[in-house]
Amino acid sequence: MTIHKLTSGTGYTYLTRQVAGGDVQRQRGQSAADYYTAKGNPPGIWVGSGAPLLDLAGQTVTEEQMKHLYGLGQHPDATRIIAAYLEAKVTADMGKEQREKVVAAAVKSATLGRAFPEYKALASFESRVAERLDVLEQQARRTPTTAEVGKVKREESARQRGGGWLRCGVRAGEVRSPGVGAGRAR
Repeated sequence: MTIHKLTSGTGYTYLTRQVAGGDVQRQRGQSAADYYTAKGNPPGIWVGSGAPLLDLAGQTVTEEQMKHLYGLGQHPDATRIIAAYLEAKVTADMGKEQREKVVAAAVKSATLGRAFPEYKALASFESRVAERLDVLEQQARRTPTTAEVGKVKREESARQRGGGWLRCGVRAGEVRSPGVGAGRAR
């Protein structure tokens, strides 16, 4: 048995695409579970003190569950929870606005925290500075001053020291785990 640390956001995709496949690409349409069983490896199961709180203890881990928990900050069985909520709350006489509110409440009922932000690499320092100075020159209709050039360079330098990544996601944050080890699979 091995235990692998999964990172937030899309970190679980490495496990489902590479580790589960022995660093070999799976065939189109082949699930990780199919690959595991074809190679004689047992699929992962949910363990940890949080697994019983989520009603998952001992259950097989699926790719969809990992996407919900690690990628979206939702209960691993969010699809089922949302469907059950909608079945109980949606009625035929509801208007579009009412239905949208019920759908939002259904998604909230399956959410444990916030989705993890996605990041993309920053462009080079020189191109970011040049782009900002071009915008400044167009807006001010003059060449940027030495002080303005220095300010842009300091700001872009600070961005780069901050990790060199630009946040693309709209929602930030951390998944609020209902218990220690809730997100571990083995």
